[in-house]
Amino acid sequence: MSGLIPLLAAAMGGSALTWLIVRLRRRPPPPPVAPVEEAPAPIKDWDESWNPKTVQLAYEQSREMYRQADETSEVHNRKAVQVFAIASAIATVGPALGKVALWSDGWWLSVGAGMMWLLAAIECWRAFTPRTYEFDPDPATFLDADWLAASPGAFYFHRLEAVRDSVQHNMDLNNERGKAVRAALKCALVEVGFLLAALLWR
Repeated sequence: MSGLIPLLAAAMGGSALTWLIVRLRRRPPPPPVAPVEEAPAPIKDWDESWNPKTVQLAYEQSREMYRQADETSEVHNRKAVQVFAIASAIATVGPALGKVALWSDGWWLSVGAGMMWLLAAIECWRAFTPRTYEFDPDPATFLDADWLAASPGAFYFHRLEAVRDSVQHNMDLNNERGKAVRAALKCALVEVGFLLAALLWR
């Protein structure tokens, strides 16, 4: 049984190292390039039989998603800091185990716990790294004769399209940050398991 522990720890450590290398090498897809806003194009799809007030209401409701995206980003920041603090606090239990013989079961389990802390820290860094969010509108866009001549309904109709694209971009970024926080939490839990096992085999 004692000989099985180093093999399991080595296998898990190797898997964790491979996963770490893959995560570091994996480049996130480039953010979608925001299309250049051309005033005449979206306005031609506007139907004057539509109710401008309804389009304005839809635009204002959609802009609420900006606030939600900002709040979600703050939640991910707080969770990333909390998970990192917890994982680091758990890591301080390692020295309390005392000196363990090199290559012993307790040593291998401690190494596994250290690997899990490292992976948790990297995932917390990925979750906390600032992202480039999109927010509309750019006031300079509206300094154009076509925009200033547009009806209120056509104006809000095009703004609704732009908000839709920006909100989707922001949601994708927040989803990636959420995945990183969940991965960090899983690593912290595995770290706890390694340290508990090391206590039992001390």
